[in-house]
Amino acid sequence: ELGVRGYYIRTYTYLAAGSQEPFTIARESAGTFDSVVERGAGQPIDLEQVLSGIEGDTLEVKGSLILNVDRYIFESHQPTQFEDRIALDGVLKTTVGFLNSQGGLIVIGALERRRYEKILNKDGNPFRGKPSVGEWIVTGVDAEFKRTKNMDGYILLLADLIKDHIGGDASALVTIQPILFRGEHLVVVKVPKGP
Repeated sequence: ELGVRGYYIRTYTYLAAGSQEPFTIARESAGTFDSVVERGAGQPIDLEQVLSGIEGDTLEVKGSLILNVDRYIFESHQPTQFEDRIALDGVLKTTVGFLNSQGGLIVIGALERRRYEKILNKDGNPFRGKPSVGEWIVTGVDAEFKRTKNMDGYILLLADLIKDHIGGDASALVTIQPILFRGEHLVVVKVPKGP
């Protein structure tokens, strides 16, 4: 009825306030898994094009939200060690930086090829054979589902971390969207310029 693509959770407060970018969670069941992310105002973002570029003032790519990726990859028994510190030093710090500057996109679920390519091609590595785009190996966020159970839990965890550590006002501006890209589940966090 609101003319938005898919189904979103929006609180009436932000609709009443007329916010252009209220906090949204794209639902897995709404069929919003797509390689094109809505930038807002009808401007799509092609994830293939985004990952073919390089990180800069408006783009950050993170391997995970809370998974210690180095331990998961480099230790032979692949311990799934989850640490909120990783979110604080990674996704949340970047979110604050984007809010305080001109805004930007955070793509979660890809690793730097130059840093990880040799180890990822070894037998027994959990990310072996994952697709590559530009300078990135697309690993997805599925390994973190051991803590969150599924994509819905993952998005709710991210939303709670933003609200708890950055604040409710800031979290109302952020959009979180799950994406199925080259067979891997990624998450795109769209952060506008803060007021």
